[in-house]
Amino acid sequence: MSPTPHPADPARILKTCGDQRSRRRYPIMLEVEYTMNRRRVYGSARTLNISSGGVLFEVNHLLPASGPITLVLNWPILLDKVCPLKLVIDGHIVRNEGNRIAIRIKHHEFYTTGAPSLTALFSEKMLADQERFLKPQKTASATKGKAG
Repeated sequence: MSPTPHPADPARILKTCGDQRSRRRYPIMLEVEYTMNRRRVYGSARTLNISSGGVLFEVNHLLPASGPITLVLNWPILLDKVCPLKLVIDGHIVRNEGNRIAIRIKHHEFYTTGAPSLTALFSEKMLADQERFLKPQKTASATKGKAG
């Protein structure tokens, strides 16, 4: 006769109380750019693992405990073995443990490399702002001399 397992049997507890995530996580380290609060907070980080429902990543700077966030990852697999891809993820921070941030994915989409990175978008905007402010402004006296 085999012994009946005790309700507090460690093997039974591990079977029933193990990792309760509904989706499998894949350990993958990729460079990631992020933005929050309509581009007021942005930076770079590194993923630790990804599932179809969330991402765990490490940051160099402290982030808010919760809130919407957008991640841009350089996907490691080429489309048709020739075209680099970017994975853009919109999500929400669900856990913040210092420099480790966990997000729940709300939406994701792949783009070919024609989609600019967040850093490129910020650089282009800053250049456009500089050009706009450095252009000489037309004055009323300058326009009077030309009319006539």
